[in-house]
Amino acid sequence: MLSIKINNKIIEEYINTNYKNNEEQLITDLLTFIKNKQQSKKDDYELAFLVSKKLGLSRTYFSDALRKSVSLNKADVLKIDGHIYVKLDKEIVSLLEDHICMKISRDDIEDFDKHIFLTKNTILGFYK
Repeated sequence: MLSIKINNKIIEEYINTNYKNNEEQLITDLLTFIKNKQQSKKDDYELAFLVSKKLGLSRTYFSDALRKSVSLNKADVLKIDGHIYVKLDKEIVSLLEDHICMKISRDDIEDFDKHIFLTKNTILGFYK
């Protein structure tokens, strides 16, 4: 059996009962479990550089925001296995279906159909 010290008797008993003499299957099942857990975290998340492109932001916008712990409105950022993923709010996703998006200044707000403050300094403008 694996040379892993298990401090939980229930887990140890389960492993010994179901994986006795089958270390490869235990490892395969554990890796599958971990992969599925990570995948469930990625649901509705896209790679950050692709989201940046859709929003008209710099390619490193979200990695910089994550590194600097910037609070984002309408977006959630997470890092998994060295890759940065972004989940956009449903309002932004909906707007992207039929609008073009770009980063704008406060002076340009009136020229766009809709605008959203991603941060206090980053404004996204949407137009058809």
